[in-house]
Amino acid sequence: PNTHRIWNIPELLGHILSFLDEKSDILRCALVCRSLSVEAARLIWKEVSAFRYLLGCFPKNTISTEISGPPHIPARRFLFLELPDTSEWEHMRFRASMVKELTFPQDDNYDPLLDVIKRQETDLTFPELVSLHLHVSVAKRFQTFLPLFAASGLQELEITFEGYNDRLINIAVETLLAQAHPLQSLHIGATSFPKLSQHYVIQLLATTPSIKSLSISFPALNGEDIVQAAGSLPNLQYISVDFRADTAARTAYSPGFQSLVTLDTSSTYAPVLAIVRAITSTHMEAVNMRVWSEINEQPTGLFQPIAAWTNVTYVCVTFYNSGVPQWEDVEPLLSCPLISTFEIIIASPGMEIDDEVISAISRAWPNLTRLKLAGLEDTPGVYTRPSLHGLAELLGRCSKLQELTLEVDARLTQSQAPLATPANSEGHEKLFLDVRTSPIARKSEETVSEFLMSVWPGECEVTSWWEEEQWQRAAWKKVGELMRQRGTMGKAPKGSKKKPRRHNPVRVPDSHLGHGVQLAEQTSSKGGQVIPVLDKLDSPEVEDRRWACAAVSSLIQNDASTRRLLQAKGVVDKLITRLSDTDEDVVAEATGSLRNLAVDGGYDMCAHMFNKNILAPLKSFVPKVGSTLQGLNRSYSHASFLPGPVQITATLQEFLGASPPKNPKGLKRRVYEFAENVITLFWCLSETSNKALSAINGANLTPFLMAFLISRDKIPLKTVLAAAQCLYVLSDDNDPTALSIRKTQAYTSCLLGIVTSAEPDNSTDSANAMAIDKPTNSEKRMNLKVLACGILKNISPLPTMGPTPPEDLDKKITLPLLVSLLDYSPQNAANQVRELITAEDLKQNSKVLKGCVNDSIPKPDHQSETELELESIEGQLRTLILALEVLTGVCANLPDPEPEVVEEIDMDDEDNDDEVIEEEPPERISTPSNSQTNSLSLIATLTRPLLLLARPTALSFPQSSAPPIHPPTTSALGTIHIRALECLNNLFLGINTEQGQLPEGAAKQATEVWKDVWSVLAAVGKQAEWTVGSGAEVRKEMWEIGVGVLWGLARIGKGELIPDAGEVSALIEFCDWTNDEMIKVKCIGALGCLAQRGNAVEANKVIGAYLFSYLTSPLPNTTIPWPEATLHAASSIIDIYADEDQPYDVNFRELVWTEALAGAKDRVKRAGRAIDKKKEGGRELKDFADEVELVPTENIRDKGFSTSKEFEGFIRGRKVAKAV
Repeated sequence: PNTHRIWNIPELLGHILSFLDEKSDILRCALVCRSLSVEAARLIWKEVSAFRYLLGCFPKNTISTEISGPPHIPARRFLFLELPDTSEWEHMRFRASMVKELTFPQDDNYDPLLDVIKRQETDLTFPELVSLHLHVSVAKRFQTFLPLFAASGLQELEITFEGYNDRLINIAVETLLAQAHPLQSLHIGATSFPKLSQHYVIQLLATTPSIKSLSISFPALNGEDIVQAAGSLPNLQYISVDFRADTAARTAYSPGFQSLVTLDTSSTYAPVLAIVRAITSTHMEAVNMRVWSEINEQPTGLFQPIAAWTNVTYVCVTFYNSGVPQWEDVEPLLSCPLISTFEIIIASPGMEIDDEVISAISRAWPNLTRLKLAGLEDTPGVYTRPSLHGLAELLGRCSKLQELTLEVDARLTQSQAPLATPANSEGHEKLFLDVRTSPIARKSEETVSEFLMSVWPGECEVTSWWEEEQWQRAAWKKVGELMRQRGTMGKAPKGSKKKPRRHNPVRVPDSHLGHGVQLAEQTSSKGGQVIPVLDKLDSPEVEDRRWACAAVSSLIQNDASTRRLLQAKGVVDKLITRLSDTDEDVVAEATGSLRNLAVDGGYDMCAHMFNKNILAPLKSFVPKVGSTLQGLNRSYSHASFLPGPVQITATLQEFLGASPPKNPKGLKRRVYEFAENVITLFWCLSETSNKALSAINGANLTPFLMAFLISRDKIPLKTVLAAAQCLYVLSDDNDPTALSIRKTQAYTSCLLGIVTSAEPDNSTDSANAMAIDKPTNSEKRMNLKVLACGILKNISPLPTMGPTPPEDLDKKITLPLLVSLLDYSPQNAANQVRELITAEDLKQNSKVLKGCVNDSIPKPDHQSETELELESIEGQLRTLILALEVLTGVCANLPDPEPEVVEEIDMDDEDNDDEVIEEEPPERISTPSNSQTNSLSLIATLTRPLLLLARPTALSFPQSSAPPIHPPTTSALGTIHIRALECLNNLFLGINTEQGQLPEGAAKQATEVWKDVWSVLAAVGKQAEWTVGSGAEVRKEMWEIGVGVLWGLARIGKGELIPDAGEVSALIEFCDWTNDEMIKVKCIGALGCLAQRGNAVEANKVIGAYLFSYLTSPLPNTTIPWPEATLHAASSIIDIYADEDQPYDVNFRELVWTEALAGAKDRVKRAGRAIDKKKEGGRELKDFADEVELVPTENIRDKGFSTSKEFEGFIRGRKVAKAV
């Protein structure tokens, strides 16, 4: 039949489809018919949150994705395996033609793809693009993809440069200047912004008068001239200036900013004041200023210019390091009648104000919706505050108030209470009243609540910060309860009829599962339950919200598909909103669900949470939890480590109040579980990104977390473990936390006490712990010891204290504990898991046959015996992982070998080298150092256990045809194999292999281990076996680390190892396969050592030819593809053919490699120029390329490389240093 003509009106169809919020719904419409598909596609591709999603138009065998870094923070690198055909390019162009907003995430690297697009001159443009977000590292050649947008009419551009590379930043900004986009919004941020780029941005501002919004985030000295230029923009309405609290040089700007509406600054006082004084706009409506420096003058000069902005409605100023201003400085703002939001926060108890000031505020700003007058410090008892009479006038005149933070003197008796009435009868919003530490008279709760209800007819929630005085905190809590009862029309809040439930997350990567919302909907067995749960998260009924928050945890339990579906439907946003819910049970359930989502969802989920500002409510929970624990454990001997003041929720007050609680144990259980959830969220978020870590550092969590460890005898071990794990992560290569622990003796003593304690902690026997933990906690106690070892290792060197010197910590404490855990057998663990899963499957099949199983009935929350045994095995595996991780750090910091005297010789005079060496005592050069002997002894102790741990089991990798039978075990086993290889890598690469430094028998020991490592890699399989779903990521990482182990062994056994043709071929194949240059360097290093076996002429020939290929093979263009690998290949050739008397030297002569070396001079020089000297080891590589001269003559120095004996020694020394 003919379709209705309405389907031929694309504008109308597009408008109708635009009312759909979810892309999954739009996609369903696209599949209905051809008429809908085009307009639906426009909406689907209108906003692309990552460029990689556009690559889906190419077949899977066309694009290769290399993933590196930790699983929770993956870095992706994309490259073409083969060029797409014409139809595939057309599909790509079709998608690109519909994109209006595009983002390039920081951790995605598209350089290889875009280089191909550029070389092929492919016509790929984004004609409809108006918004572009580039979050890039300056290490990437992002200038290669900027030309893609030359034809776009960009209106919004956000570009941030993380890192230091002036040349690349200059190229990018110059390209943007040349493209001349009609920008309306520009956001530029950089770690450092070079002078030339500043000049380009100033030119860009001068030639783009259409800019309405400008945000800059630079060090102050890099951005002052740009701010000056921005003042001349005729249409600028919004400016954000973040000078990162750096000291600025400019103290004044020329008048400008004639059209400005909103000002947002974060800087020291001088730039803020200079910008405010330069604004000439009569349209200013909002100002948000964060001042980070101390102020040595009265800030009246800051507020007087603001007072001239008669249209201003929003004023928020925070002084983080200054106790000013006081009210007389702010008073000029009373001339601005339209102010609706007013916040002044200062680094003191706050401004002292009285009833007269409050009266003036209420008369001047009747449209107030938010008023906050507060400080960052505790308010002393003797302090000027307004009375309830002043508060009554404020509430009576400002009927639109929704949030009020103000300290008042509420000490009224019944006879003193005024009969106040509101000034008008119009509708009132719900008021959140924070009275901080306002004083209140005893037994005056009803009087105060009746008074407040008389002046505020709407709903009101009252909170306080009282911590020290129990009765005052309880009094304000009762005031709030009385007002809430009135707010709910006399109905008392219902108690929770539902027992709080906790669910264990999957806790394993789900890369073996499919991706995409559509696939999640198809594979989720609980898809029909998702929408009802999401709807009830926004329900006005407390019981519905409470149920929905708990149901989220139930839905995602062992179900990655449902978790992804929930994430796509916006569950994170809704749960974060519930963290500010008025019902504490809803808050607790929401926190637990977010915790499970964070642990289960990994990096992407945590990054999403961070971007949604989850840290704001989490930080507010810290003082609440700390204060509650002080109340629950009245003998809490380390309360001084917890921050305050804090507010306490209603149910907790029931326990802490005068009347005995109904269920103190249940309350304690909930408090500890809530604390564990909050801490785990901090732990997960801290591993998300540097930005998230910096934000968490600002919360100063160290005292809060250490308090759990110090009082571990009064707190359940599970909560203590969460705090220890969070501290371990935060102290790893993070100076703020490490220094905070190191400088506090109580903290280091506590950690040493945990590690050295001979008896198990009494946490499960303590009455305060209430036996929350399971009866058997030996694994958890050992886990706590290992975590304490890890924290001590992270903060080393420790200050001297006690009988154990800091330098003996590894030898006497850490190593014995960690080595004792290496006897655990992953093979036995895998066998146990298989037996348990098989038995459980038989039991379930029996139930199915008897008709006893109904999938529609939720499973009980308690764990079966099989589940408990599996959890115990997993706990032991996780403890072993942690021990290996700490041991890896210990092995990386083995004592350095004693310096040779030769190293101290002045090498400027080359002619005297031999003479100086002869003057030295021979034993100083040829005798191995004690540290070398100790390292070899440690290798003898650790090698065999580590090799057993590195060997894969039947459950180590998932089968491509089916998911793992127990994903947590598969994940843990794979991690154990990787960590064991990392330990071996650090052990062997830390040995000094200079002549005379190796102890007797070291080469023989390396030869024996060599075959064992190859046996492990053989069990992992070669690249052809790494199919999708078969643990390819783990297999790849094991090979990459295993090659490093082989390099370390080859250095020790150089000349003794007999090269095997299959092993040499495998190394060459892997070296060619990998795109990681550091892995290529390891392969080349191992091959170079194998080639030095004197009688292995044939193997030398194969390896030599391969190394020379880096110097002689044709280049696709003028760029050296692997500059570092090229230089290491040249270095290996020096080492191999330095001795003409070796039998394999015949290869050098017969294959005429002298001529090859002569022709490679230019390539070596170019490779040196391609090295970034700022990169670790980069300067030495550039020096190597500069020193080498290639000349075709006879002897070894004349065989291609003219280099001094000292320089040959330098090359070998550099190899060792770089390996360590």
